[in-house]
Amino acid sequence: MKFFAVAIRIDLRVLTAAIGILYINLIIQKYKYNIQIKCSPSLWDDTDEFDGFNNVTGLAAVQLIVPNVIHFIRMSEWTQNISFIDAIVILAAFKNQKPDKIYLHTDNDNFTGPNWEKILLTPGLKDILIVRYIELPETIFDQEFTNDGHYLFHSSDILRIQILLEFGGIFLDNDSYIVRSLDRYRSFEMALAWDENNYFGTQILIAHKNARLLKFWYESYRNNYEPDRWYWNAGELPTMSILWARPEFVHRVKLLFGIHDLRVQIFTENWKDWRKQYTIHILSRHVSFLQDYYDLPFVDSEDFNEVNAREYPFAFKDMVADVYEFDDEDPPLVQDIITMRPDMQPGFYFNN
Repeated sequence: MKFFAVAIRIDLRVLTAAIGILYINLIIQKYKYNIQIKCSPSLWDDTDEFDGFNNVTGLAAVQLIVPNVIHFIRMSEWTQNISFIDAIVILAAFKNQKPDKIYLHTDNDNFTGPNWEKILLTPGLKDILIVRYIELPETIFDQEFTNDGHYLFHSSDILRIQILLEFGGIFLDNDSYIVRSLDRYRSFEMALAWDENNYFGTQILIAHKNARLLKFWYESYRNNYEPDRWYWNAGELPTMSILWARPEFVHRVKLLFGIHDLRVQIFTENWKDWRKQYTIHILSRHVSFLQDYYDLPFVDSEDFNEVNAREYPFAFKDMVADVYEFDDEDPPLVQDIITMRPDMQPGFYFNN
């Protein structure tokens, strides 16, 4: 009898757990449904040229439906001077993707600096480079950007959708480095980085101008803009309200677009597998944290130049050398370019 009593108790526990999981799943499904309804329900009944399109297989390799056009957005005065990493990213796009056009969408009258000159003097690049004047939107569906700290980034989020809706093509953040040709992803309606257990990333977007996600994503801002939430409208809401329900709208790329944090591998390791990526988000505005653990020849990415990048001992040097033609003369050697801080043990931070 004791055996049966124990068995019954175990069965009841299993049953209770199963009911609990089912209940939680129902709540999640209801939550997903409610968010979806917030996102303009009339859109869900629309049909268009991509209705039924297979974004798992895409079209045959010879049927590339996304134009081979690259878009960068460079807004505000602080983007007027082209940094060394800015130039590396543009050169990588030019040499590794071989696009028909590269657009720089900007509100600047001109760009400056030796790195801009390097770009203009690169054979063939100037011929396909288009500097397009454009202004940032000040509202979205009559909703104002009330958070001054987020304005530039939130309005740029909207601008990238508008650009892709107008032109289609490949959108890149200003620190997204193309490692090898993205042509295989041009056979899909839209391809983006969407790593496991995460929201999709906006650092690299490959899309036909009529891609369904683009119009749903844009529409999701209507009455839903949250000015104080950094990534809500750019990635969190559209992932939950659209792609959880309709993942077939996109070709999902996990890890190979390199939007996960690779700063340690790029800047402190002889990481050879960087060539296996299709793109890498360098996170150039966020490398200064490495100074807490290593004595590096820079404080932030603005300190990189032709000299220290050429002598850099880790993966970033190879990324630079792959796309940047150095002057013939030998640069001065950079001695003791990187050492561990004396009070730190190897692996102190990175193994935790």
